[in-house]
This record gives sequence, structure tokens and C-alpha cells, in this order.
Amino acid sequence: MIKRLKTVARKILPPELLSKRYFKRRFGYPLNLRNPQSFNEKLQWLKLYYYPRNPLAIRCTDKFEVRQYLNEVGLGHCLNTLIGVWNRPEEIVWSDLPEQFAMKCTHGCEYNILCKAKADLDIEKASKQLNAWIKKKYGYFLAEPHYNKIKPRIICEKYLGENIINYKFFCFHGEPLFMYVVQGTGKNKRLTCLDMDQKELPYKQHFRPVIETEGYLDGFEDMARICKCLSHPFPFVRVDLYRVEGRIYLGELTFTPSAGFESFCPKEYDQKLGRFLSLEYPSKTPSIMHIDQI
Repeated sequence: MIKRLKTVARKILPPELLSKRYFKRRFGYPLNLRNPQSFNEKLQWLKLYYYPRNPLAIRCTDKFEVRQYLNEVGLGHCLNTLIGVWNRPEEIVWSDLPEQFAMKCTHGCEYNILCKAKADLDIEKASKQLNAWIKKKYGYFLAEPHYNKIKPRIICEKYLGENIINYKFFCFHGEPLFMYVVQGTGKNKRLTCLDMDQKELPYKQHFRPVIETEGYLDGFEDMARICKCLSHPFPFVRVDLYRVEGRIYLGELTFTPSAGFESFCPKEYDQKLGRFLSLEYPSKTPSIMHIDQI
């Protein structure tokens, strides 16, 4: 009953009120939306007032529509192979899929099914899970309204392999300033924070054990150039990239990491990083930049 009441509350309470409640519970001090200073406060402001009104940000949050954006800026070669796109699980012809694939919903995070061997896949269970995801309004969970403006769909892409490295570049006003190098998931997740000189930063995130980055930063200059191109129209976006067998792939564009509840250790880095993000961003539909202009 409590869980159901919370679900109803998320739908009927204004996103601003929910964000203030979540923020106070998470950080222990009130969210200041009138004069935001920290990185997380400014993300909250963008989450509530800017990204839901920005058609390009909404399109780039959509895991299917973002493919068109990459083609427009000359980065179609960074797209993973698309196997299929569907509106409902009932449309999927599972027998036509390859032995390995990655399937995900377009309108949320962590709505993923990784199939390493189709013979081991419980298709009925996978269909039920996709059906549950496709019906959810992801934007209600942590007051991220821009997610609710995405058409829920299912896409299937080529399976890129196990234990691949995820490079998460934090980009401010078209410039990548630092990155997380991430390997593994859940309890096995390891993470190192690096600046753009590939030196380890003096803070950690979520108290994760670090990953040794030696040998993993080949192609770094190309990744930085891609990030500058993709992030150019936005005040902030995290560009997630993979590098597999010498080729760079886009994972996703994330405009509100951790929904604006990002954890830093030491905590003062939340304030320090906030100085790099300006909210004086006049255009709601900024122009894009082609990769050849970088």
C-alpha cells in the first residue's frame, strides 16, 4: 500500500516539490532553485526548467531518436548496429534475432536486456519485463519530466561484449572537463575519475573501488573530439562512450546524471564543479555543430 501511495504521489505532486523533498533527504540541506550554486542544484534547475522545454535535449535523451542526431553531426559511424525497433513486445519476432543482442527501452535508464546466448534466454520472462517497462513513465520516479516526453519504444542493437569499458565524459558548455572510467555493474562496479589530462582527480564517486586505466585510454583524443561535437548545443550533458576493438560507440547522452543527486566524496566538490556550469543559457533550441567543425 505504501509503495502504491508513493507511486500515485509521484504522478500528482509537482516535480519541483518532489525534487525538493528528494534533495533534502539526499543531501541534508534545502534545494535552492532561485539561486542554485552546487553542481547538483544546477542540475535540478536544468532538469525542471530547461531540458523539458528543449526539443533537442528530449530527442537526444531518446535512445532511438538520438541516432538521427549523430547522423546529422557526422557521427553516424559511432552508432551501434540497429537490429530492430518496436512499439510493443508483441511485435518482436524473437526467432529472427541473432544469437547475441542488446535490447533496451528508449524512454528510461537501466531498462536493458543483454542476451549472450539466445538458447538461454527466457523469452516469456523477457517479454513480460519489456511490457512492464514500456508502460512505465520513467520521468515520475525522480522528477525528470523530459523523460515523459519520449515515445516509449524498444530497440535492439548488436551485443558489444562483456566487461567493456564505459567512458563517461562530463561536458560543460561544449567542453568535456572530466570523466569517469567505469567497468562492471552492481557490486562489481569499479570507477576512476580523471581530468582531461588523464590524471586521477582528488575525489571519488559513490565510494567505488578504482579501475586501473593503463591501456584503456587509447583513442582518447578522438573521444574528446566526439564529446565536444555532441555536447556543443547544451549547457551540460554527460556523453557516454565505449571503445570496442578500436571503434568508438555512443552509449547514450545523459542530461541529468543520478537525476541531480550525484554523490561526491569529498562533498565540497559538488560546489566546486558547480562553478563550471552557467545557467545563463538564452537559446532553447541551440544550433548543432558538425564534427568537421571541431
